[in-house]
Amino acid sequence: MKKRKIGHKTERFTRPQLDVRRALLASAPEVVEKRQQRIDGRNQMLAGVQAYNLGMERTRMESHLASRPGTLQKLATEAYIKDLNKRIHKLAQTGLP
Repeated sequence: MKKRKIGHKTERFTRPQLDVRRALLASAPEVVEKRQQRIDGRNQMLAGVQAYNLGMERTRMESHLASRPGTLQKLATEAYIKDLNKRIHKLAQTGLP
């Protein structure tokens, strides 16, 4: 058997392949910018839905507050409502639409 030398070609890419790669590299910043905008938009939508859900939970807890028989239960519910308010305000500070 004849041993073959393992080596690299001097020219790895043909001219058309290089042109395609140059075009891809030129369009890369636009693609990254669009992807970032989509991610930011999705994060804003998720934060908005989360804030809405927290508000609904707060409203539900406030409506049950009057029906709580014990003082400890009322205090626990009020503490939970305060926690919900903090979470809603934290989400609002992130820049919801």
